[in-house]
Amino acid sequence: MMNNDKLKIFPPTPEAHKAIQNKITQDGMKSHTYELNDEKQIKVVIRGLSKDFDTSVIISHLQNQGFAPTLCHPIRNRQSNTNFNLFLVTLPKIPKSKEIYQIEFIGRMRVTIESLRKKQSPGQCYNCQEFFHHSRLCTRNPRCMKCAGPHRSRECPKPKDTPPKCLHCNGPHTANFTGCPKNPVNRRTFSEAPENAWADPAIIAKIKMPPTPAVEPNPATQFIPRPVQLASNANPPTQEVFFKQMSQMIWNAAGIKNKLNQLKYFLLDWKPDILALQETHLSPGDRLKFPNYSSYRTDRLTHRGGGTAILIRNSIDHHPTPVASTTFENTTIELHLPDSTPITISSICRPPHGSISTLELNNIFNSNSKCIAVGDFNAKHRAWSSGTWNSNGSIIHDCICNNNLILLAPCEPTHFPNHSNNPSTLDFGILKNFSSGNPNIQNIKDIDEAIAKLNSAILTAINLASRSKLINGNYRKLPPNIVKKITLRNQIRKRWQQTYDPRYRRTANRLTNQIRREIRDYDQESWKEWLMSLNQEDNSIYIAARKFSRKYIQIPPILDTDGIKYTPWEKQTPSNSPWRTHSKITLNRTMVLTLMKSIEQSVDTSIILNLVLTSSSPRHKKSYPFLRESIPGRLLVQMAFLTKH
Repeated sequence: MMNNDKLKIFPPTPEAHKAIQNKITQDGMKSHTYELNDEKQIKVVIRGLSKDFDTSVIISHLQNQGFAPTLCHPIRNRQSNTNFNLFLVTLPKIPKSKEIYQIEFIGRMRVTIESLRKKQSPGQCYNCQEFFHHSRLCTRNPRCMKCAGPHRSRECPKPKDTPPKCLHCNGPHTANFTGCPKNPVNRRTFSEAPENAWADPAIIAKIKMPPTPAVEPNPATQFIPRPVQLASNANPPTQEVFFKQMSQMIWNAAGIKNKLNQLKYFLLDWKPDILALQETHLSPGDRLKFPNYSSYRTDRLTHRGGGTAILIRNSIDHHPTPVASTTFENTTIELHLPDSTPITISSICRPPHGSISTLELNNIFNSNSKCIAVGDFNAKHRAWSSGTWNSNGSIIHDCICNNNLILLAPCEPTHFPNHSNNPSTLDFGILKNFSSGNPNIQNIKDIDEAIAKLNSAILTAINLASRSKLINGNYRKLPPNIVKKITLRNQIRKRWQQTYDPRYRRTANRLTNQIRREIRDYDQESWKEWLMSLNQEDNSIYIAARKFSRKYIQIPPILDTDGIKYTPWEKQTPSNSPWRTHSKITLNRTMVLTLMKSIEQSVDTSIILNLVLTSSSPRHKKSYPFLRESIPGRLLVQMAFLTKH
């Protein structure tokens, strides 16, 4: 294919690609190509090592593990011209190289290995300074990045004090400046919409009007409305009945080229009326057609990734409507349901960088009285996503609240990042002038299904909520400065658990030691204040002294003849069963005299009997109650009789 005095060749097989590349190299022709998928290398990033860590140690450690690294170097910050605490390692694309993610230690350092994140901006060749290819596969004439001269950038003789010159726009900046107007990032996919485009009925009628045969339409800025009759003659009588019978679905495909068969079978099984796609990653030359469906899409023309599309059944009357936007990508169509006002449906995909424009969102919602916008907004807010939030989430939330819109978000997260364990909800929908979706109850079975769905939503919310923490004892109210340090320590510790960066661990340990010292000082000051508050008048000093001087010794349970004794009274009171059984025995004079002799050898019997029988003092009654209860009454009478005589 010829284009601007250039020949583009599309080899059908990898063998043909290699043969053409060898021929170009032999003849010394100027060209550039792309790396085959089988020849691409695996690039990983190692976290957890210090900036000055020796790369030879990393290479030797990986070689001892059976890997074959081809390159290892620290990642450099272009703005500060310093190294990050990250190391880039390149490995050949073989099955053994995929096991590198299982490595946890290098030397004595704990590390985390993850895949290299792709750039959001298009790749640029540092040989010819063009975009979308690599300098390793480029044999064109070199061009300087600093002065646009016909030499390599490392050989540029330009002094540092002279301003640079851009190769693309001749501006006073280098060729790799992202703010260059010729950079694909800054190119617009479509032209600006005219002012008050959606408020002028003449412009709307002009957009809906089909073009004349003499004028060739521009597919990038103009769409041809194509009304299609319904396949069935039994049309629903109202819009609400028709729209409730329709099925709308969204899918963040993250690249649809390798999932076309999966999408085809999905359409055959589920038969959705409308399917909104995001991140299609399609180029204008790719095909997206399915039986019984019309496809409308907006491809990203600046660099890889992105793209939106909508698949709609041919039996539904509709036509596409272009909406200009620079902060997000969108594909918008308009439905014409029987006996109803039009409905706008938009599939939106917003890049993760930059801020979303509410004016561009209002362009979609002002197009019709009823609108639906669904897709990947890359926005986090506590109204629809658990955990953290970002600025775009606040912007969208304020837009929903200020314009009386309806949020439609799933109960479960839709994004699960690889580098952390914090899932979030990035895909949701925004409705205008639609009901919130109350259940349609027709019979008892519908009631049971609605209750089951409500219980499922409640259980999902409970599982996603934070766990309650039980605090044993009284809650300690610490000063605000200590509480702030504890919060900061917990945040830094969580960051260390995610990155295993030694700096975060050192900072968390340092804060832990500071918190312990401050809590110890706070407890000491509180103790001093409590001591100074003690007073003799209200007996507080006496109560405190009794509290700290009383020593209670726990006596273990005692196994007695009639069971185990637990309480102190049961332990000090002997068992009654022996005395009660012996009290039934008739004692004669000889037995009583023998018993008295044994008692007189150890204790003065007359004193005990006088205390028991004659003493009426409350002190004595309190001191010797067990004698009256333990000694049988008949024995006491005989002992008293013998003592008096």
